[in-house]
Amino acid sequence: MLIKPRTSFLKIALLLALLLPALPAAAEKSIYMPTFSGTLRARYEYLTQQNKGAFKVRNLRLGIEGYVAPVMSYRAEADFSDWGKVLLVDAYVRLTPVKGLYFNLGQSRMPVTIAAHRAPCQQYFANRTFLARHLGIRDLGLVGNYTFAKVPLTLQASVFNCSGTGAEKNFWTNSYGFTAKIISPFLPHWYASASTARLKRGIAWSQVYDVGAYFDNGLWHVEGEYLHRHYNHDLFTAVNAFDFFVYRNFPIDKKMVSGVSGAVRYDYMSDFSSGTPGADGKLFADFPECHRLTAGATLSFTSKFQADIRLNYEKYFFRKGVVPGTADDDRLVLELIAHF
Repeated sequence: MLIKPRTSFLKIALLLALLLPALPAAAEKSIYMPTFSGTLRARYEYLTQQNKGAFKVRNLRLGIEGYVAPVMSYRAEADFSDWGKVLLVDAYVRLTPVKGLYFNLGQSRMPVTIAAHRAPCQQYFANRTFLARHLGIRDLGLVGNYTFAKVPLTLQASVFNCSGTGAEKNFWTNSYGFTAKIISPFLPHWYASASTARLKRGIAWSQVYDVGAYFDNGLWHVEGEYLHRHYNHDLFTAVNAFDFFVYRNFPIDKKMVSGVSGAVRYDYMSDFSSGTPGADGKLFADFPECHRLTAGATLSFTSKFQADIRLNYEKYFFRKGVVPGTADDDRLVLELIAHF
């Protein structure tokens, strides 16, 4: 949702007014005391094939959450620089009638996939996978979540407008999108999920199927995910996307540095259409088939907050004849990450 300049100042002023009560560190602890979080990612990117570079602010994300009653809480988060645009990220109220069960009503990301649900401060690489970038969708709707008490299983289901964010005022429908997801930490350090979604973007309804799993013991993180998207009425060729990566953390017990980590990733996506038709009324590939290799290292500083320096190199492989733009070409990314 792109916010007009005048509107953005009003929203920033309102958000800051809400955040002020959460700032004093010595405030009395209470579930009704809002908590404030923020992430700033600043970077320099250099396109190695085009010999071009630029300084950028990838994210300036601020959020607030808290309780208004023992069974009702809220979350609001906005990104004041998502590639220079102001975006409302999350805005929902959560109702928790019994332990293990909650409902979110408002704007959030559709509960499908693993990678798309990671916040900017939780990502292992400077740039998201193709899967998360093109198929992690936010919308307005109702999300239900139930975690079993004695079985390592969580069930999620949701229903959404499929209007996209920022278009809900004059939007009405009798055909909604939905998602369903199963999450299971089936073994110590292991996590797996399977999900499906029916959604609409542009003129195209599609069905999405996703499976993924990862292993994480604090030092190693190994993850793989596969997604298939089928366009109804064969409006476009089905999309296949997957990623696999390995991350290793090397703790360092030093006064200034807490650790160094390295990671390698391979991800792929076939021809993808966002659902917007061309001049002939037919869908076309907004993003052509691509393979990518990413390697990187992160230096983490000793702090009560998150303070990282990250260096990534990305190598893109398109089929013959495709000329990549500046958004998808070989690059070096040097990034500073501050999260509190």
